[in-house]
Amino acid sequence: MTPYKIAGIVICFASAGFGERWLESYEIVPEREKWKARLLLFFAVLSVMGFLFFILPHYGYSEYKIMKYLILLVFLLFAAIVDRKKMLIPNPVLLVLFLLRLGLMVGESIWQPELLPSIWMESILGMIIGGGVFLLSGMIWKGSVGMGDVKLFGVVGLYMGVDVLCSMLISLILSALAGIYLMVISKRDKKTFIPMAPFAFFGTAAAILLGY
Repeated sequence: MTPYKIAGIVICFASAGFGERWLESYEIVPEREKWKARLLLFFAVLSVMGFLFFILPHYGYSEYKIMKYLILLVFLLFAAIVDRKKMLIPNPVLLVLFLLRLGLMVGESIWQPELLPSIWMESILGMIIGGGVFLLSGMIWKGSVGMGDVKLFGVVGLYMGVDVLCSMLISLILSALAGIYLMVISKRDKKTFIPMAPFAFFGTAAAILLGY
């Protein structure tokens, strides 16, 4: 087993432990069902690991890139669970994602100093695009976008660079389809808020699967 796989597995299981505590802190799971939540959480993390480690190599992804996306998707999963239940995106999840990516960028810069400008420029540009598009949308259409969504896609952009555009596009399409379903089938009010993090998780996974 390569160092990248070992590092990815260790980070995932460590994050699953932290994720369980985060979910408990937001009182998402009733006390009597915590054991079920633990099993589901670890199963979900294992599913993400399996998806990345066994499928993505066939798409030509390097092991380093797979590890990077593994970290991103696992923490997006935690954000999606909380956002689905509480309609908020936890700042601690975004902060840990940001710091981990910062650490990876420093490591990349030391390992490949000749690529230092492109590593930082692409990541920062992705963060500006991801957060900026949602921030601008929120300024134009008041109340349509929360600051949690802005920060979420800013962090996704830090990991994906300019390819965050593909993640955003798929996420917005999925959320629009969900909104149409709620209005037409479920007869919900047009002002019903839709949590964005679950669609960000699936949109980002789909973008990665498409080769971005």
